[in-house]
Amino acid sequence: MKNEEETTSPLTPNENRQTIAKMATAIDREVAEGIPLSPVDERILAMRERLIEDVILTTETDPKLCITKRIEILTAQSVFEISNFKDLTAGAFKPLKGNVNKLDKQLEELRAECLRRLKRKAFDVGANAVVGVDLDLSTISIGQISMMMMMASGTSVLIEY
Repeated sequence: MKNEEETTSPLTPNENRQTIAKMATAIDREVAEGIPLSPVDERILAMRERLIEDVILTTETDPKLCITKRIEILTAQSVFEISNFKDLTAGAFKPLKGNVNKLDKQLEELRAECLRRLKRKAFDVGANAVVGVDLDLSTISIGQISMMMMMASGTSVLIEY
């Protein structure tokens, strides 16, 4: 009789990602239905977050990058409210001696959140990279409310290492 280790083949990295993605999606549905998380559920969601962080983002396609599959074009947005127009320009033209001003910090948080959402969407469609990433920043006003919106877009792909 063969040893169990000999009869089962290990999952490839892509199969492992897909399995964790499916399990995490099922957990998300359960949480939405009000089912509490178990310790195992928490570990699976933590694994998904680590895998999402491993998604590669690049602004170009390097000829050395071995793209095996192009999946789809993705977009992600992130928004923050500007309390008034003075917030938008305050400190932008007068840097605070070595300190990061409020707008710089908000813009960096906006960029980081937008790229994290793009990585999450890439992971959700089975990609391990996004190429041709472009970031756009715009302001939006709705009545008295002004907001800054950052949008990231790119092509989700599978690459071989």
